[in-house]
Amino acid sequence: EMPCTASISVPQAYRERGAKIPKTEQRGITLVQLSTLADLVQRVLARVELGDAFNHDERIDWDTVNLYHMNTHFVKPLTARFKCSFVEVVAQEAQTPIWFVSHWWGTPFQ
Repeated sequence: EMPCTASISVPQAYRERGAKIPKTEQRGITLVQLSTLADLVQRVLARVELGDAFNHDERIDWDTVNLYHMNTHFVKPLTARFKCSFVEVVAQEAQTPIWFVSHWWGTPFQ
């Protein structure tokens, strides 16, 4: 369960699985879908104190949140009951990406 459910309701877009996309190469995320997740993360971090398990439980805030934090506290809880990828929750059909971006998850998200 997401850490925010007591103070912020889970957005409707994340309450049901959107699509089954068997081919991982068709699970590209759109900028809008990524921005919507970022908005949720920012709202939660403004209200709920989350600790960084890898950094002496230091508080995670919008300036320091990275993809490791987002995966642990948001993506995994949102996808757990569906047992699927995040894109399969938010997409209505396959989304073949145009670009592939490789990055280190430890970089601050924003």
